[in-house]
Amino acid sequence: MNSFSLTVKIASLITLTTQTLRVTKKYVDEVMHAKDSTVALIKELEVLDTSLKRLDVFLKSDDEDCRVVDRDSMLTCSIVADQAKLTTLCDKLSAVESSQRSRLL
Repeated sequence: MNSFSLTVKIASLITLTTQTLRVTKKYVDEVMHAKDSTVALIKELEVLDTSLKRLDVFLKSDDEDCRVVDRDSMLTCSIVADQAKLTTLCDKLSAVESSQRSRLL
């Protein structure tokens, strides 16, 4: 192998190594912060769950204020939007869980 060919291969290897290093650093950074993001997501979902349970109890009470909920109210719109977002999240997490389970088998 002549020196020119060797130089070209080394330059190519340097480029690939630099690219791999950049991708690896990004991956490691995301993995290191994944636990924090997961914990934050769980806390937010727990708060949402508690709030929704309290709202459910309130709406089922005999209080006059809770009997009138307009179909076009902000509450109704929020419920529809949140339901769609939570369904999407749940589907994605279920798909990941199924994928991991199938790899173990």
